[in-house]
Amino acid sequence: MNMSKRAPFLISICDQVINSGTNLIASILIARTLGVEGFGEFSLYLMVMYLVLGMKNSLVNAPLMYDIGRVNRCGLKIAEEYVVFEILTSVIFTVALLLLYCILVRIGLDVAFSSVLLPMLYSYGEFCRKVIYSVKKDLYAPLLSFLKSFSLLLGLFYLVDGSGVISVEDVLVVYFYSAVVLFLGSFLVINSIGIKQRFLLSKFLKIWKQTKDFSVWLFYGSILSFFREHFISVFSGVMLGSGVVGGIRSAQTILGIFQTFYMALENVLPVRASEKKIKEGSLMTVIFLIKIYFIIILLFFPFFILMFFKSEEILVFVYGESYGSYGYFVKFFIFIYLSYFTAYMISIFLRAEGFTKVIFIGGVASSIFSVFGAYPFMYIWGGVGAIAAICIAPILGIAVNLFCLRLLYSKE
Repeated sequence: MNMSKRAPFLISICDQVINSGTNLIASILIARTLGVEGFGEFSLYLMVMYLVLGMKNSLVNAPLMYDIGRVNRCGLKIAEEYVVFEILTSVIFTVALLLLYCILVRIGLDVAFSSVLLPMLYSYGEFCRKVIYSVKKDLYAPLLSFLKSFSLLLGLFYLVDGSGVISVEDVLVVYFYSAVVLFLGSFLVINSIGIKQRFLLSKFLKIWKQTKDFSVWLFYGSILSFFREHFISVFSGVMLGSGVVGGIRSAQTILGIFQTFYMALENVLPVRASEKKIKEGSLMTVIFLIKIYFIIILLFFPFFILMFFKSEEILVFVYGESYGSYGYFVKFFIFIYLSYFTAYMISIFLRAEGFTKVIFIGGVASSIFSVFGAYPFMYIWGGVGAIAAICIAPILGIAVNLFCLRLLYSKE
């Protein structure tokens, strides 16, 4: 890979380091300030944002990168059409979520409004980052990440250094203002690179008709993925207390360095995989993805060894004494993140092939296990059972995806 081809990935790594580093520092501050119970409650709030971001990504970001990688058209023109789709999709999501919050959750309109706007603002910023990478304006992405990170950490440090008791709601307010900064910065960057943001219903309908067959399965899959990854955490909070959720989140955050690298791939790899599929075929695409997979695994092998044997000491050093008893969660999450990474690389190939329905089927299998297998595992083994169930779910999804792929190719 020559330097011109490495540059987007290296910039993406720097971008993701800023984001993940900020998330790690923010999590440490919040965990130490709120305690394990409060951190667990805060994590449950954030899960709503992860669900919305996953759904929006499947409807807007994934089709955008798929199209730009396969279609011989100007990337700016394609991105301009998707901006309309992103904005109007956010409007629809906002109205729908507000109704659900007020009717089902029965919370005040002010709390519901801020809770809904937080993921929408972050969603727009994430979409703009994908546009920036897609149209080869990569250097803007770390700038946006820096703006968001600086505003978030500034607000959190101010909150922690201030007097008085800090609540989960106070932390969410800081996140909301950081999301506003990200939204404004993203809006200015999108305009500066020559993409017009017009509210045209005809453009929205055009993109929906073009992408619905591709994105609808990813949309359903994102919901199932949320259940696979977060349902057990939520259910463990109900059965075992929010402290277990705090322990799970602390283990996830401490291993976020690995996630930094493979999530950075999302900014460039879907487009590259689609291009390679068109130019060189399926076999070369598989070889290309396997090569990247093993390079990253080998790179992080020493990190995994350290985390496995020193997990309790690291949790106590980073978060405090109350988290030391959750060290075994880190050991489990090493294998969980490796399975997530494997599933992610398979999904990149499936998206390049256009087999998004296969991703959905794998999500169904893993989600069914998460929903129906969580209770007996936790009832028998407690916190260990919760983590074991989280381990098994993605492995089951991978097995189903590979089985479906074998069936598809055996018919050709």
